[in-house]
Amino acid sequence: MPDGGRMPHWPPLMSEQLAADYCGQLSVGTFRTVVVPECPAVALSARRVAWAKEDLDGWIARRRGVVAASEEKNPWDPA
Repeated sequence: MPDGGRMPHWPPLMSEQLAADYCGQLSVGTFRTVVVPECPAVALSARRVAWAKEDLDGWIARRRGVVAASEEKNPWDPA
């Protein structure tokens, strides 16, 4: 990053590759498998789709909740 590490400006609508990068630098294949089923695309035209930043933010927040909840349970606790 030429400006010393500042995060880029994320547009309100993102292409598949950019949305995958935004969701934690996922590969496009992982993005399609993990994110797309829970976060549908916005149709821009007959052949062009994009993902809304606010929808991706919601997906990230839900994932953080799932991860946080799974970390709370002690796997060694029989209860």
